[in-house]
Amino acid sequence: MVSVKSRSYLSILLHVFSWMLFAFVLLFHQPLSWNITLPPQFWVKQGCILIMLIIVFYVNSKILVPQLLLKNKTLTFVLVILALAILAGPFVKIIDNALNLPELMSKAFSELGIPRPPKRSNRIDVFQIMMTLFMVGISTSVTLIQKWQADKQSREALEKEKIGSELSFLKAQINPHFFFNTLNNIYALTHVDVDKSR
Repeated sequence: MVSVKSRSYLSILLHVFSWMLFAFVLLFHQPLSWNITLPPQFWVKQGCILIMLIIVFYVNSKILVPQLLLKNKTLTFVLVILALAILAGPFVKIIDNALNLPELMSKAFSELGIPRPPKRSNRIDVFQIMMTLFMVGISTSVTLIQKWQADKQSREALEKEKIGSELSFLKAQINPHFFFNTLNNIYALTHVDVDKSR
């Protein structure tokens, strides 16, 4: 039987490996395939985005789903999630500006003779919104599945406890009857055959 401690270590390892895979596939693999030397600030930005998505995942999983969705405050839950997703874009833009990334990226592309990538206007960052909503969707699904499994286990435990108490009750009813039946048989035997009754 797997102990609770080893199960928690396994869960932590699963989370770490999942985040590493997610970070590589969605944040680091594509830029590595561009075949240009990217400034270190770009990787800092990607790391900040990863940390933001991790925070969104666990805030949703540990706070928003239990406090809002599971307490039937669905509209509030949806509004908070939409606000988080929309705020993700300005957060990334602040990181871009703080790291002076647009100029550094333009310089990295121009050194290779590649035309400067089109400058983004102040539009909403749809990709960042989709990434945030993707994290929220996974987080909500995982949390709801865990809650469903926990509820199922508690229902099974209650059912077993109910069956056990019913059996104990039946045993308590049967034992006195068996005891008194045995005494009555011995008493009846004393009238028929005293030696046998002894």
